[in-house]
Amino acid sequence: MMCVICKNGETKPGKATVILERGEMTLVIKGVPAEVCSNRGEA
Repeated sequence: MMCVICKNGETKPGKATVILERGEMTLVIKGVPAEVCSNRGEA
């Protein structure tokens, strides 16, 4: 699938890190399944 952000790379199944912030709290979740761009690494 074509990357919707850069329009150049192909996306492939991979893993991403999600960071959620609320007030003073930050939650980091690693290893979230995602489509990752082969060109820029965007998830």
